[in-house]
Amino acid sequence: MMVSAELHPIILIKDPINLQYALRGIFRVYRWLYEEAKILHRDISISNLMYRWVDGRICGVLNDFDLTIQRSAPASPSSHDPPPVHLYRHDLESLYYVLVSIVCPLSPSVQGWHSLEGCLLEDSKRSFFGRGCPSPSTTFQAFYAWLLVLHRAFRDGLNAQSRFKEGGSIGVFGEEKLDGHVILIPLPSYF
Repeated sequence: MMVSAELHPIILIKDPINLQYALRGIFRVYRWLYEEAKILHRDISISNLMYRWVDGRICGVLNDFDLTIQRSAPASPSSHDPPPVHLYRHDLESLYYVLVSIVCPLSPSVQGWHSLEGCLLEDSKRSFFGRGCPSPSTTFQAFYAWLLVLHRAFRDGLNAQSRFKEGGSIGVFGEEKLDGHVILIPLPSYF
């Protein structure tokens, strides 16, 4: 018999300070998984971000490790080799979309994503970075600075990727982190 703490969906957190602590914990766990355990989660979604209470404190939980894979040692980027099927930035991008869907629930940018599939979903998400950063709801205004940093990182990285591909593939482009534009950015502590 296995007994564990009761987990709750992260979308139930309505207090911005509690959401900050839960997300900070999840991002720390993800960083540890990537850097120390050397794995990619590959299934980050709103349903896999949870929280629990431990000694009166809220703790974020990254759940569901069925699709994780061991990541190989970082290879040098190459313009001739196809990128791996799943990259670090894909997990971080998923974390960003979950953050946007929680703190910007009324944003037209994210409404309807859950009903789209395949190319339509990909096109919608890619065009999302061509527009301005979505505004959080009144309750979560303190998250705007973090959203903006992440939004710009992905926008700039995707733009650099497009310029590289259009420029005849001279040199190398680091796909894993969009040539250094996308890194695991910590949640600001000024909430």
